[in-house]
Formats: sequence, structure tokens, C-alpha cells
Amino acid sequence: MKKLAILMLAVVLGSCNKEKDDDQNPSPSILSQMQAPFGSDTVQVKLRQVVSDGQLIGEFNYKDGFVSEHKQFLKFYVKKANWAIEYFKRASSLPLSNERLVAEFVPEYQYLSEEMLPVRTISFDTPKTDSTREVSENYVSINDIYLKKYFFDKKGQVVKLKVTKKNVPSNEILTTYLRNDSDNIIQSSESAVSDAKATVQTTYEYDNHPNPFYKMGTDWTGYLSIHVFSPNNITKMNITKSDGTKGVTIFTYDYNTNGYPSKLLIDGDGLRFPDEPYALDFVY
Repeated sequence: MKKLAILMLAVVLGSCNKEKDDDQNPSPSILSQMQAPFGSDTVQVKLRQVVSDGQLIGEFNYKDGFVSEHKQFLKFYVKKANWAIEYFKRASSLPLSNERLVAEFVPEYQYLSEEMLPVRTISFDTPKTDSTREVSENYVSINDIYLKKYFFDKKGQVVKLKVTKKNVPSNEILTTYLRNDSDNIIQSSESAVSDAKATVQTTYEYDNHPNPFYKMGTDWTGYLSIHVFSPNNITKMNITKSDGTKGVTIFTYDYNTNGYPSKLLIDGDGLRFPDEPYALDFVY
């Protein structure tokens, strides 16, 4: 009996050590399957340009199948005016950093400075486990740093996000995501850890067409938003705040023959966005 107890203890300790080793040495194959931008799945149908009212407002460049550069242009300028650029860097197919630079501009005088200065740097920490990724967002111009921790399910999809302001660690925001069988997020719940009552509940509806931003890991504005997290395109977003305030945003698409959206019309009541309807054209 004593020998059996010792053997069982050895098995338990070995199992604990294995879990610890797994945490310290996450599996490269599992990491690679995480959804963009965290994994190593490349973009097959490449979105090249975003156009609004006939004017170029966004341009994407790629390297080795991944988004490497995103340029943004001012819509109200007579000439093509590049006011922001974001660089995406990778190492061994996994994300390393994003750096966003912007130029000073004054719309009234059509002024755009030639120099671009960094305003935001996103750093992806070395993976510690198979189910989490930690990211630091440094907003240089306002000297703020946000620490983000993403949690993934077994399919590599984001199911939870924890955001903490570095110099105010008690002000933590937690967002949980509920997905359907198609891996689309159908509900999100955002709340402050210090005040569970201050929540924002959002439900989402989708089409059955492929979302171009899903494998790009960034949306048309240059952010890792809700429009990146699901394989299909959001058609309706219903928002409910803790005080009972409700809002809705509608997304209407035209599609190319390959199923990808060619045009997007965004309309809503202005609770979150937009204040007025606007349309985007997608060029592949």
C-alpha cells in the first residue's frame, strides 16, 4: 500500500510538472492556429484598398501572406494625402509589433506635414501558454500604456479580453465573447471589474459571406476591433448600456462573385457610431 501511495504521488507530481512545462513551453502548432493577428494563417484574398466617395482612404500592403503595412489617406484633400501609416512586424510567422505614425494636418488650410511621428506602438509578448497572449499598447503622445490579455478557446478563437491601464491597475475592463457554431461572436459583455454593474451588452448578427478582415488581423481603421474577430461579416449590432440606453448599427453589403464584400454601408442611431451613414468600397 505504501508503494502504491508513493507511485500515485509520483504520477500526480509528474502531471503537475508537465502542466507547468506546458505553460512555460506552449506548443508552436497550437499558437499557429490562433486567429489573426496572433496565429500564422496567411491572407488568401488580399484587400488592397478602401475607398470612400470615390477617394482612397486606406491601402494595405502584404509580405509573405501577412499584412505588413497600412496607409491611411485624408478624404477631404484635393491630392492624395497620406496622413497615417502602420507597420506590422513578425518573427517566425508570429506577430512581434505594430507601430503607428501620423502626420500633423489642418483641414481648413489643406496643410499636411511631411514628417510623421509615432503615436502608438503595440508589442506582442512572448507566448507563455497555449491559451493566452499578452499585448502592450503604448500611446506615446499621451504617455499611456494599456496591458491586454487575450484568452482563446481550443479552436484558437478569442473568448475573453482583459484590459488594464498600467498606472491604474485597479481600473480593469473585462470583455467576454460568446460564439455560435460558426465561430461568429453573437454576444459580448464588457464590464469594469471594480463596478460589475457598469456593463455594456452587445449582440451581433451576421451574413454567410467571408470577412476579409478576419485573417488580416486589423480592420479598415487600423485597429483590432470586433470586425476582425469573426469569420463572417457583421450585419447588425445591438448595444445595451447598464443604464438601459440602447443603440443599433446596421451594416449592409454588396458582394463580389467570390463572396467577399465589395461595398459596405454603415448606418445607425449614433449611440456608438456612426453619426450619419457612410459607405466604403473594397478593392482586392
